[in-house]
Amino acid sequence: MSMFEIFSKRQKRLRGEFPTVLTFDKMDDTLKIQVVHILRDAFGVSRYEHPVERAFQTIIDILSREYGVFTLTPYADQMSSPDQVVHFFMEEKNIEKQLDVIELAVRYVDRGIRDSYSYKSSTERKLEPDDAIAELNERFKEHGLGYAYESGLIIKLDSSYTHAEMTVPALKVLYDGQYSGAMDEFLRAHEHYRHGRNKEAINDCLKSFESVLKTICERRKWPFKETDTAKRLVEICFENELVPKVFQSELGALRAILESGLPPIRNTLTAHGQGSAPKSVDDSLTKFCLNVAAANIRLLGELAQ
Repeated sequence: MSMFEIFSKRQKRLRGEFPTVLTFDKMDDTLKIQVVHILRDAFGVSRYEHPVERAFQTIIDILSREYGVFTLTPYADQMSSPDQVVHFFMEEKNIEKQLDVIELAVRYVDRGIRDSYSYKSSTERKLEPDDAIAELNERFKEHGLGYAYESGLIIKLDSSYTHAEMTVPALKVLYDGQYSGAMDEFLRAHEHYRHGRNKEAINDCLKSFESVLKTICERRKWPFKETDTAKRLVEICFENELVPKVFQSELGALRAILESGLPPIRNTLTAHGQGSAPKSVDDSLTKFCLNVAAANIRLLGELAQ
């Protein structure tokens, strides 16, 4: 079932009532109910062998273990596993735990249901995985919630523009199996950012950038050392004409940006001792590093192709 541009929604848009600023700390009840509709339609109803119930029990087991509890809801023994997850999600006030539920559930839809013939044949579903993910992200955007589901994780957004023009294209480059290490580091950087671990996020930004450079060197059989810094890895790529020599003089500034964008920030703020006073890293600098890493990764991946 797709989203509908109903009359009241059109009127809100005409009056300019849709959110223009992203929020990160509150999910309203309307959005939560819409998420439940998406999950119910994506998981479907069991026709036999109870695959839907088993899927939701998997979510319950993971959350219960991670939260250190025996049950997610009161009277759990009197509720089905889908009802337990929905009840917990609707009653929970902490947005990070709400996003835990969404991330686990949508990841199951994305990776557990998508290619499972047995699940599909034993259920009746209204939404295919891609449609469910697209609607979820559109609902987040509609409510001004600053998160999106990408490649198995809920990630925190900077803005809709930078997400669409930088983060998503970078993820498409990294989704190629040859960049699996860089993919893990890039997603981990976004996960750190979502949880306010800004120093760790910046550190993993640079790691991901360096991993892409090393992967390109490995694939092209260009000699390098595991200890080479980002600056040296960029030099190797230019020396071996990843950027054709005829364009290198025009793109001198590009080389300088690649060599000096992320490493100095990481080295200044996260790689060395803090001294007597702890160094704090604010969200704006972290967002900048995430965007620089995404832009660099997209560029390098496209050049390597």
